Amino acid sequence: LVEPGCQTHTMTLVAAIVSVFALLADGSPTFVAKLCRGGICPDPRFPIMDYVEEEGKCTCRKHPCWSDSSLTHSCPGADAPYLHFKYDANKTLSCQCRPDPQHDTPHVARDKCAGHFCASADFPILDWSPEENKCFCRKHPCLEENNLRHECDDPARPILHFAFATMLDNIGGEVEVPMCHCLQKPEEPASKGLRGAAEQEPKVCNRYT
Repeated sequence: LVEPGCQTHTMTLVAAIVSVFALLADGSPTFVAKLCRGGICPDPRFPIMDYVEEEGKCTCRKHPCWSDSSLTHSCPGADAPYLHFKYDANKTLSCQCRPDPQHDTPHVARDKCAGHFCASADFPILDWSPEENKCFCRKHPCLEENNLRHECDDPARPILHFAFATMLDNIGGEVEVPMCHCLQKPEEPASKGLRGAAEQEPKVCNRYT
């Protein structure tokens, strides 16, 4: 079962010599995408698939900069329309507007890699390697797929997101490949109500393995 606010997506791919069964996790650093395989966050008000380590569960989160103490950040300028977040070594949040979308998650940026930020357009995604116990900046997986460059030309869906599919090949082995899709820009949730009650985040998703 899946709690409200999150969805699962199951895909079957059929080729001439192989049938595959894929479970998707929406665009996040690959560390979180693999932990949350099977969950997606289609609601633009809660666009970030994240992992709650203490509970071993996944959740769809609001952008951290939409609830920065008493501040609500936004990026109305066309030259830098995407709101980015980062955490310093003391796990203090800071926000800025940048020209390209961000694909980081609070769990990696705050819990694993506080003090790190990826500013390079070629390696924009902050990720965590549990095998090497270190943080690193990686390319967007959809820009590495078979040397093909995926683009999102529809202004209504300008953000290139990725998911990982675990596939069975024709000899029974598992292969992970990125699945690329275009999504709309995240939308700031409705403002606080008359009594000042902040909108709650969706409940966590069940974790899939």
